[in-house]
Amino acid sequence: FLIYGMLIIFYSLMAWVFMDKWGDRVYRMMVCLMVILCIGCIKDIPFLFERSIYCEENDHLLSAIDMVVVPMYILIMYELLRPGLLTRLKAYLSVSPFILLAVLYVLTRVDLFYYILLVISIIFGTTALVWTTIEIPKYQTRLKQRYSYTDNIDLRWLRGIVYAFYFILGLWVVACMKFDEEVINILYL
Repeated sequence: FLIYGMLIIFYSLMAWVFMDKWGDRVYRMMVCLMVILCIGCIKDIPFLFERSIYCEENDHLLSAIDMVVVPMYILIMYELLRPGLLTRLKAYLSVSPFILLAVLYVLTRVDLFYYILLVISIIFGTTALVWTTIEIPKYQTRLKQRYSYTDNIDLRWLRGIVYAFYFILGLWVVACMKFDEEVINILYL
């Protein structure tokens, strides 16, 4: 309960902080991500209160809904490294398979949709890791070509965020596959 409460407060606060710069596309995307993550935590609360309804099927249901945020993280990274090149069509095409498969799983409870969604999350995450590892040095070079003063511009922090995302995604995949593994769930949260 403490972790979920802290997450809800953190995501709400971050959405409010990012709202200050609503005119910037990355900030708008961050607000949306923080709101979705906050709602995701709130939706889990009934399952924390009533452990008897927490079963593998409901765990898959909750995880399938949560998987919608995976492309959101990746789209934010894309917009950070290639400002202005992200179109609404690209964003919709990236997010739509996640939404479609999550809705199909919610409506049918066919495990195949859940596992396809899990595999797509792994593929998206791995592709993002490889792409950003290649793209960050290119972006650093583009910055040096555009601006005369780049001594204090260091993108190692961005690489750290990418590796942290991939690590968290890996913990999350393990948590999704090992249903009642509380240690993995706590580490992921």
